[in-house]
Amino acid sequence: MALASAWQIFGERRYADRCREEMLAACEWSDWVPTHYLGVAEMLLGLAIGYDWCYDALSPADRATIRAAMKDKGFDEIDRQRSWWRKTNNNWGQVCWNGVTAAALATAEDDPARAEALVLEAVHALPRTLEPYAPVGAYPEGPGYWGYGTGRMVYLLATWRSALGTDFGLSEAPGFLRT
Repeated sequence: MALASAWQIFGERRYADRCREEMLAACEWSDWVPTHYLGVAEMLLGLAIGYDWCYDALSPADRATIRAAMKDKGFDEIDRQRSWWRKTNNNWGQVCWNGVTAAALATAEDDPARAEALVLEAVHALPRTLEPYAPVGAYPEGPGYWGYGTGRMVYLLATWRSALGTDFGLSEAPGFLRT
C-alpha cells in the first residue's frame, strides 16, 4: 500500500517498479497460509491496491500473474475452506471481506460475475459484523481489534463508494458512525 500510494502521490517510477517487484514476489509464494485466511485477505487487499493504483505501470504479463495469484491463492481458497468468517460477527468478517471484495473489484474487468457474487455475499454478511457496535458504538473485542476491524470496514466502505457509488447503507448500521 505504501509503495502504490507513493507512486500515486509523487509519480516517481521507482515506487511503481518496487511495488511491482513486491507484488510479483508475493505471487511466487506457494501459498499465503490459507489456514489463517485473515492473512490471505490482507495479501488480497495489498495486491488489489497495488494492482489498481499501479495498473498503468504494470505490463499485461504482470497483471495476468497478479490476477492469477489472487484467484488461485485468494478467491479459490474461500470455497476450498468453507470459510467460517463469511458469516461471523467479529473483526474477521470486516478484514476478510475488505480484502476479498477489494481484490474482486480490482479484477472485475476480467471476471465481473465473481466480483458481483463476492460483493453481494459481503453485502448480506457484513451487517452481522456491525451488530456489536449497536446501539452506542461500543465494541466488545477491545481497542486493538476495534481499531483493526473498524479501520478495515472503513476501507471497505470507501472502496465500494469509489468503485460502485454506494456502501449499500452499511455505514448507517446502528452505532457504527458513533464509534
